[in-house]
Amino acid sequence: MIKCWKLTDENCRTHGGRAWVVGEWAEAKPGRLEPCSDTALHGYTHPLLAVLLNPLHGNFAKTRLWEAEFEGKVRCDGLKVWGRKQRILRELPLPVFTKHQWVVFAILATRLVLKPGALPIWDTWADNYLAGKRQPAEASRAARASRAAAWAARAASEDAAWAAVRAASEAAAWAAGAAAEDAKNTYWAAAWAARAAWAAGIDALAFAAKLANCAREARIPDRRRLK
Repeated sequence: MIKCWKLTDENCRTHGGRAWVVGEWAEAKPGRLEPCSDTALHGYTHPLLAVLLNPLHGNFAKTRLWEAEFEGKVRCDGLKVWGRKQRILRELPLPVFTKHQWVVFAILATRLVLKPGALPIWDTWADNYLAGKRQPAEASRAARASRAAAWAARAASEDAAWAAVRAASEAAAWAAGAAAEDAKNTYWAAAWAARAAWAAGIDALAFAAKLANCAREARIPDRRRLK
């Protein structure tokens, strides 16, 4: 058995209307085991990652968090884990993050892939934000510069190296934009930061561990120990 964490909506359902019952095994359809398809069931390697990545994956408005497990073959790309057979075991308290925690996570995760000096305006804003100096005007400038860099990378090439630069720049823009603008952007800031690190080709398990560490550094509570 391989332990994982899983999200459902408030009615204990996932996409496609699949209903989950505690202790009962669910199986995906036969065929090649592919993520984001009906041949796979999904989970996460860490409860914090499940919540932080919800905007990119389940995007549940009202979310429930479950301890779960897989039986049989399982694959992982660093963002999520998937397999053919899975069951939920018990419900866990859903972490509630402040806007500040979301932004800090986004900054730390973006820095996994954004090279120092690549976006000096963003670097200065991020350093100041982490030091407690939160200036919306500076964040707006950083967001604009990051978006410009992302567009430049998109126009330059479609190869893997530029894709990573583009993803990192977009993550930087989301992080700075979240600090300067509407609080709802913070959810996407954290998710895009994680997506950027994934695009850079970081080893899946090492990447998941690094993201979890970013969450801890952002002082997001680890709920795994709650009974």
